[in-house]
Amino acid sequence: MADKRAEPAVVAALRDVWDVRATLVRALEEQKKLHDERSELERSTEETRKNLKTLEKNRTAADLRGKLTDRLAKNSLRLEEITKRLVELDLRVNEQRVRFTDGVRSIKLLNAPKPDESPTG
Repeated sequence: MADKRAEPAVVAALRDVWDVRATLVRALEEQKKLHDERSELERSTEETRKNLKTLEKNRTAADLRGKLTDRLAKNSLRLEEITKRLVELDLRVNEQRVRFTDGVRSIKLLNAPKPDESPTG
């Protein structure tokens, strides 16, 4: 793209596609991070539920049950937020993939740039 012999239309198209790619990469990275966080929260939530089930009939553990219930509520809320964001990211990723594919397909380099005419020696 920095080559002065490059066709301006091709360079502009490549820049546009490169920007789309950058957006796609950022969305995929965020998506992976949220999937990892969701997996950890699901594991933690399941463990908390098991602990609550174990403490269900223990009258002396009311304070601990309250803490676990609060933790479960916070984890559930965060899971809802993550799920919503993942749906948004799925849409963005799909859109960016289509834009990237269409952009790459639209780039046509019909004639290679002429060799550099500077003297060698």
